[in-house]
Amino acid sequence: MNDLAVRQRRPSRQDTLRSASASWIILSEDTRDPSPGNRHSLRSLLCSMEIDQEEAPVKPPRQPVSLAGQFLKRYRQQHHLTQEQLAALLHVEPRTIRAYETGERQLSNIHELRRIADWLGVPPEALGLAPQPLPRSPYELADLLQHAVQLIDVAEAARARAVIEQVLSTLSLPEQHDPSSLQMLARTYYVAAFVLLRTTTTREWERVLELYQQVEAIARQLQEPTLLHLALTYQGDIERRRGRLVQAAQYLEAAQTLPNVPDPVRGNGLQLLARVYLRRQDLQAFDSAMKQAEALAPAQLTQTLFDLPLRYSRGTVYEEYARSCADLGQSQLAFHYLDLAQHSLPATRFWELMLLTARIIVLVKAHEFDAGTSLALDLLPELKQKGLQRFLDRLHFVQRYLDQLQQQAGRASRSLADALAESAPDY
Repeated sequence: MNDLAVRQRRPSRQDTLRSASASWIILSEDTRDPSPGNRHSLRSLLCSMEIDQEEAPVKPPRQPVSLAGQFLKRYRQQHHLTQEQLAALLHVEPRTIRAYETGERQLSNIHELRRIADWLGVPPEALGLAPQPLPRSPYELADLLQHAVQLIDVAEAARARAVIEQVLSTLSLPEQHDPSSLQMLARTYYVAAFVLLRTTTTREWERVLELYQQVEAIARQLQEPTLLHLALTYQGDIERRRGRLVQAAQYLEAAQTLPNVPDPVRGNGLQLLARVYLRRQDLQAFDSAMKQAEALAPAQLTQTLFDLPLRYSRGTVYEEYARSCADLGQSQLAFHYLDLAQHSLPATRFWELMLLTARIIVLVKAHEFDAGTSLALDLLPELKQKGLQRFLDRLHFVQRYLDQLQQQAGRASRSLADALAESAPDY
């Protein structure tokens, strides 16, 4: 009996009002003549309740904003993002971000906190999680790698790098070396190198080279010719960037000897090999490699191959031709290939910036210095803000080229001045 009494609900003011109203109706409709005292007491009870029947229920007090909600707001403000943009980045609704930031909804689910930390490339402690991370499932890791590549495609290189750095810092090697685990590990290394190659300075290329060496080792163990071709190709390209043309040619030419490699992979390697031949002034080999690369290139951009990012098409070949023609002093042909590339590549910001920086090179090599430097100064803040080191390197190249011209012009001017001084008329 006592237990039942404890479980009984305490009547609210609304319950009291309903009970009193029912009693009044019963008394009013009763055939008996109710006493005036009863009527007066019921009227007094109803009037004293002072309840507005149309009043909305009172909302519970708002919870304090969680640590994660505070962080999301700071992150959004620091990166100049709207709530809608951050929501799109995290694949949630804008109202969800608003609720997190205002405290209307608490962000406390560990798996969701972990996912947000991964996708923003921030330490889990920033969102209130313990430093020790939970192991990622293969599906979570695959989604995260795809997310990093997509950030590169929209020219958000700094964010892509932050995501990859977070992946590498928490990457656990598979306990069993079965083919599927090794393939996932190789894909992780390859995507990490793909992102870092576009976001790092020359001082960090050794680290990128080590990642491609890891991919090569796994590819040889799995006997995967496509993966091995890509690993050798990009090791060769890094050696070219470092000025080691002999080693670069060895890697790139070895890749071309591998059998059973898809055409886009082989063509991409030929395009990079042509860069080495141009640097060595072997124009016949350069022309041959570029023609083969153009013949193998698909009309539409190849974004991925076997879940590996690959950026290769006729548009990328045309862009390569444009910069090469500029180096060879063929300005009109360089502008022609730039136009072809613009009509062939996707209209995303990454490719727009690639073409614009290529146009800067062509303009300066054509001695249109004002136009080239003006465009470079316009792009510079965006390239710095987004961490697009690959395109910043192009502007550094232009600046070094202009310095060389200035030095050459200075030497020529001084030589001419000295000669004129010796033969100056005596007035």
